Amino acid sequence: MLKKLIPLLFVAAGANALAADYYVVVPVPNRVGPAPIINVALNSYTLPQAVVGGAYAGFDFKQLLQVTGDSAFNASQAAWSLASGALPAGLTLNASTGVLSGTPTTPGTTSFSVKAVYKTASGEQAYQVFVSDVTVALSAATPPGAIRGTAYSYNFRSLLQVDGDPSYTNSTPVAWSVTTGTLPAGLSLNASTGVLSGTPTATGTSSFTVKATYNTRFGQRSYQVVVDSLAVTLAATPGYSAAFGNVFINGSVTQRFTYANTGTLALSGVSGRITGSTYASVAATTCGASLAAAASCTFDVTYHPTSTDNMVAQLEVSNTQQASPTTLTITGQSSNLLYSAGAPAASVFIKTAAGVNGTYLGAQTSTTIVPRITGAYLGGTAFNYGTPAPAQQISLLSSTATTATYVMGTRDVSATPNYTKMVQVVITLSGNQAYATLSGARYTSTALTTGAGTNLLTLWSTGTTQTLSTGGAGYGVAGLTVEGF
Repeated sequence: MLKKLIPLLFVAAGANALAADYYVVVPVPNRVGPAPIINVALNSYTLPQAVVGGAYAGFDFKQLLQVTGDSAFNASQAAWSLASGALPAGLTLNASTGVLSGTPTTPGTTSFSVKAVYKTASGEQAYQVFVSDVTVALSAATPPGAIRGTAYSYNFRSLLQVDGDPSYTNSTPVAWSVTTGTLPAGLSLNASTGVLSGTPTATGTSSFTVKATYNTRFGQRSYQVVVDSLAVTLAATPGYSAAFGNVFINGSVTQRFTYANTGTLALSGVSGRITGSTYASVAATTCGASLAAAASCTFDVTYHPTSTDNMVAQLEVSNTQQASPTTLTITGQSSNLLYSAGAPAASVFIKTAAGVNGTYLGAQTSTTIVPRITGAYLGGTAFNYGTPAPAQQISLLSSTATTATYVMGTRDVSATPNYTKMVQVVITLSGNQAYATLSGARYTSTALTTGAGTNLLTLWSTGTTQTLSTGGAGYGVAGLTVEGF
C-alpha cells in the first residue's frame, strides 16, 4: 500500500510544479473584451490675417487635429463643423476637408469655435480671424506739362497709397481708369500700369479724374495736364541779311538776327553761337535768362576775316526746353580793298570817258575777276548844293569778262521834289590793272526808297540824261570804294 502511495505523491508534486509555470485560457462563448478609447483634440493657433476683397489663402484645420486611441487614424475621415460663433463674412469651412477659405467682405475681428468629429469622438477649439480693411488713395500732384508733338510719359502709380494689406507691393496688380474729364488728345492711360503716355497733338489744359482699384477698394483724384506748343523761328532781322557778302580782309560786317518764340511756353537758357567759321562770332544779344511766349530777341553776328576766306557757317540758337538748336546758314567772303577815295572833297572826281583808261584803281592778283564797287559819293555843282553825298544804292547793270557797269544813286534833298540823281561807272580790267570811268548820268522825279524799296535799275531805265561832271556842272562821282579779290 505504501509503495503505491509514494509514486502518486511524486506525480502530484510534479503537477504542482507545472501549474506554477503555465496558464490555460479557456474561451467563454458570447463574451468581447473592452473597446479602445479614442480622444480627439484641436490645438490652439493664431489664424492668418485676412484682407477685405482679397482671397483668403486658405487654412487647413487638419494640421491642428490630434487623435489618440486609433492606430489606424486617417485625418481625411474627420468631419468638420462650426461649433459656435460665426465665420467672417465671405469665408466658409469645408465640412470634408477642414479648410477655411473664401474672400472676406467685412472688416473686423470674428471669434468662433471649430469642431472636429472622428469616429465616436469629437473635439473643438476657439479661434479668431482678423479681417483688415484696405484703403486706396491717390496723392495730390501736378503732373509735368506736355509739349505738343513731343513724346510724354507720367506714372500715376508713384502717387498710389495702399494701406491695410501686408501683402501689397509696388508690383501688385492694380486697375486704372479715367472716370471723368478728358485726357489730352494723343495721350492714353494704361489700365494695368497707370502710366499716362503718348504724343500730344493739341495745346490746352485738360482736367480729368484718375481711379485706382485694388481688392474691391478704390481711390480717385482729379488732375490737370497742360499741353504747350514749343516753336521758334530764326531769321535775319528786316534790313539785315544772312549773306554778309564780300568783306575786306581785316574789315568787319555785322548782321542782326531775330529769334522769336512763336509757341505758348516760355523759354529759358537762350544762347547763340557760330559753328563752321573762324572769323564769325556772336558780338551781342538781347536774349536774357528767359524768353516769354510771343516774345523775340536778337543776336548780332560780326564777320571779321583776317585772311582769305569763303564762309559757309551756322548760327545756332539753343534753349533749355528744346533738345536740338535752331540753325540758320550764314555766308560771306573775304576780299582785298583795291581802291578807296574816302569821303572826298567836291573837286575830286572820277574821270569821264574822255580819259585814256579812266581813273587808275590799282593792280590786283586776279586777272579774270572784275573788281566790285562797294561804296561811292555822288556830287557836282548841280547836285545837293554841290556837296558830295554817299550813294544810297549801288546796283550792277551789266558785266563782261573784263568790265562791270554799275549804277548808283541817291536822293537830292536840295531839289523839290526830292529827285533821284544817278550816275553810271564802268570798271575795266586790263591785265591786272583796274580802271574806273564815269560813263553816264540821269535823274528822275521819283524819289529813291532805301533798303528793299524802289529798284534803282528801273529808275535808271526811265531817267532823263544829265550832263557828266568832272568838277563843274552836272553829275559826277566824287569818290569810290572798290573791292578786289
